[in-house]
Amino acid sequence: MRPAGTEDHSSAGIAHNREQNNGGTVMQRIKVSRRAAEQRIARLLAKDNRALRKCRRDSPDYYNVGDYYIVNVTYNAIVGKQCTLEGLAQELEVLRPHEVLADENE
Repeated sequence: MRPAGTEDHSSAGIAHNREQNNGGTVMQRIKVSRRAAEQRIARLLAKDNRALRKCRRDSPDYYNVGDYYIVNVTYNAIVGKQCTLEGLAQELEVLRPHEVLADENE
């Protein structure tokens, strides 16, 4: 049993990291896994009939569409190419101010 206030968020793709800001107070930074960020982006895009797709590196289309691309599911058309997870997360504001995207190796 864990003491109060020490929940384990590892199964949700979240890890905690503390950072000190300029005022000297400790600000807790939460790392969000890449998979969790993908799911958040996908849910947001689904509201506009769009979907996030991940292209495999051995695909012949990889150099054309990049790691991630966005598809309009109504027309089955690519509406965004060469997307980065970091760029999409920032543009769509799916990360809270206290959250950061975890590295690929984490």
